[in-house]
Amino acid sequence: MSVDMWCLGVLAYELLVGKAPFYHISRKETMKKIMNVSPSNIEFPSSLSKKAVDFIKKLLVKQPEERLNAQGVLKHPFLSHLA
Repeated sequence: MSVDMWCLGVLAYELLVGKAPFYHISRKETMKKIMNVSPSNIEFPSSLSKKAVDFIKKLLVKQPEERLNAQGVLKHPFLSHLA
């Protein structure tokens, strides 16, 4: 069974920032943002911790094989410091 870590990244961003990471008033522009995703072009508020930003960036990677996997998620410092 495979879990889509991309969705976890989107959800984490929405919960922490309060809006979708690729939101645009135009659906077409939203889709463009998703198709051209790069962790370096995602905007993060300065109030977000470095651990949170790193966690989300490692999940919102276009190539699935390069994304953080479930084991990596559980070991990431962003989640481990919450325990």
